[in-house]
Amino acid sequence: MTAFVREPSRPEQTWPGRLQTGAVALAIAGLLAAASPAAAAAFTNTAQIELSGTIPPTCGFTTLPANPDLGVLATGSVVTIGALAFTCNLAASGPVAITIQTTNGALKRDGGPETAAYDAAWDVQGRDGDFGNASAWTSPTTFQLVSGLSGVAQSGAYKIRITGPTANLPAGTYRDTITYTITP
Repeated sequence: MTAFVREPSRPEQTWPGRLQTGAVALAIAGLLAAASPAAAAAFTNTAQIELSGTIPPTCGFTTLPANPDLGVLATGSVVTIGALAFTCNLAASGPVAITIQTTNGALKRDGGPETAAYDAAWDVQGRDGDFGNASAWTSPTTFQLVSGLSGVAQSGAYKIRITGPTANLPAGTYRDTITYTITP
């Protein structure tokens, strides 16, 4: 009868240990097969990655009238309050929509119901300084202008003309707010 003697330097392998050794051997064989010349033919020495992204069209007002104080209100007076300008990032000059709206549609006295009618004009390309009646702008009113090339400002003088009678109005400060919104 032959007796098996365990060598002290090698621990006894059990069935799960033999499976692990076999799995490692199969993994190494797979790596060697992948490194073979036939597998290398599937690889290339160049790689191209096509990137893309967008920059959305935007427009914004860059200059607002510097002096919106109309001074003493008198029927027929015209006051240039400064320049109003916008720029866009459009690649080519094109139409933009501008919406105008006023809070009161007239200059309204602080603390009272009295108003003084006025018109406004913006001397910008495409508008030719035509005066528009502020009372029509209590609801949003949209018109078209042509933008400049990317970064080129479209600028023009902004004028207010008092059109309503002011002689019998009570003393005080009269105000209105004009809001412009631009969309490429």
